[in-house]
Amino acid sequence: MDSALLAFSRRNVRFLISNSDRQTAKPSERQRRGVLRRYESRSLVCDRERLLEFVVLFADRLCKSLRYGLRPRRIALLVDCPGGHVYPGCMARPLSDEKRSSLLRAATRVIVTQGLGAQTAVIAREAGVASGSLFTYFETKKVLFNELYLELKAEMASAALKNRPRNASLRKQLFSVWSNWMHWVISDPHKRRALAQLSVSEEITPETRALSHKPMAGIAELLERCRAAGPMREASMSFVLSVMNSLAETTMDFMLQDPTNAERHCQVGFDALWRVLK
Repeated sequence: MDSALLAFSRRNVRFLISNSDRQTAKPSERQRRGVLRRYESRSLVCDRERLLEFVVLFADRLCKSLRYGLRPRRIALLVDCPGGHVYPGCMARPLSDEKRSSLLRAATRVIVTQGLGAQTAVIAREAGVASGSLFTYFETKKVLFNELYLELKAEMASAALKNRPRNASLRKQLFSVWSNWMHWVISDPHKRRALAQLSVSEEITPETRALSHKPMAGIAELLERCRAAGPMREASMSFVLSVMNSLAETTMDFMLQDPTNAERHCQVGFDALWRVLK
């Protein structure tokens, strides 16, 4: 066949590698042998009469680097093997969503106990995987933190909007979101503490922060409607959100410190928010 299609990453991002006559940068013989050994060990099947022209490495890493606005590392290694054939046996093993989730959960716990300076080896050990496995799923610790930030933000928004009574009054709708949010936090306080550290970290890129706003769009739309006729109607949405977050943090603290009266603290916090908005 004249071309080979390699699929990398759990998102099935596809890169077409063509056997063209384009000029290639010649790597050293040591690099060439190393790449071939690596791929042969992963069941690469080569036609020995027509070896590989290109072996593309780190395709998934490139995808993530572009997504998070990071500077891509080495994208491809060109191997001087013209006319190569790649057969189905060389397809990369699909990544495990469960292992990825396990690494994100482990990162959450480690951030809480050791901070953002924790080593990736500690995170891998906490997840019960080999240290090298972490970099199969996340190119760098920075990428891991950006993925975790998005994951926690999306999970929080999903929990807050769950079973929202859209046909009810604005007050009841907002209370549903508020109550769900508070209970998501107290069900796993580690997530809140990890998210608090990530939120103020310079490791989180502007592109990631912009992406994190999308799951929150439903909450922002509801707040906009709630404040339309109140004293906060002319304030910026960022100011309104800051006020709400301050009230939420206080409410969460009291619910965690006094679980017996958690529901009462939840209601008192919401009543304060409603008075601010209306």
